[in-house]
Amino acid sequence: MELDRRELVRASAAGLALFALPGMFAARARAEKAQAAEPKAGEGARFVLVLHASEDLGQRMELGECFGSFLLHAEDEALAPLAVCDITSATTEEMLGLPWPGAPVQAVLLEPGGKALPALIGDLWRSSGIGQSQRLTDEEIEACYRAVHASIAGQLARVIPGERAALEAWAARERAELGKLPNPTSPKLANARRFPWQARLCTLDMPNRRKAWLQVLAQSVRDRWWSRAPTGAVWGWGGCGGPVFKGPPEMANSGGGPCGTGYVPQISARFLHFYREEELVGFVGPPRPR
Repeated sequence: MELDRRELVRASAAGLALFALPGMFAARARAEKAQAAEPKAGEGARFVLVLHASEDLGQRMELGECFGSFLLHAEDEALAPLAVCDITSATTEEMLGLPWPGAPVQAVLLEPGGKALPALIGDLWRSSGIGQSQRLTDEEIEACYRAVHASIAGQLARVIPGERAALEAWAARERAELGKLPNPTSPKLANARRFPWQARLCTLDMPNRRKAWLQVLAQSVRDRWWSRAPTGAVWGWGGCGGPVFKGPPEMANSGGGPCGTGYVPQISARFLHFYREEELVGFVGPPRPR
């Protein structure tokens, strides 16, 4: 994989940091490992969103709470673009680089050709209006998370192609590998999963079917990640005795159940926990081969 040097120069000039080449190989390897057993869109048409499991615990928790909620509860139009992406995570060490001061990079987008772009940058909670000392009603919590979702969607829209020329180009690449999207006038979940680029193009070509195509694209994302977290992370939820985690197998005995979650608004009940390999040792034993 080769990084586009011009993108490196442009990003650096903008005051953003990209990660070094060896780390991109590591992140790509994790993504490919996670994809191995799944049906997926054309190999040459998939983007990879790499979530940065930072050494900073606060940043890691913020990303897990904000992006986890986004992945499961964002509006259809906000979530649909992620149908063309695989999602993985990588630690700071694996990415072999650090963000510039004042602009923490929370996620990086890898294009199939090897180009890397900062995808999520900065404090994700800032747009929500949440204060650490605030006591919020369920409705206020919902509104705060919706504001975070809008912020994440806006950042992703800047890096995941959405304009017609780009969609046409990627749809053509997908079509060459997988064939033509069957019956584009009838939005179906199975087709959105297999032909996401062509399905996204349908949202522009068929205004009267746009909402239906957005629904099935977004649902394909929710279905994919509802029970299975991106590589390097597990789904967690709040329990009476603290957080409870589900999977990987090494974490199976780390909690008894989601006691108490009935008092947590659904939009904030589940979160992504990005774990480090040394965490697994404290549960059942060393990580099992995958």
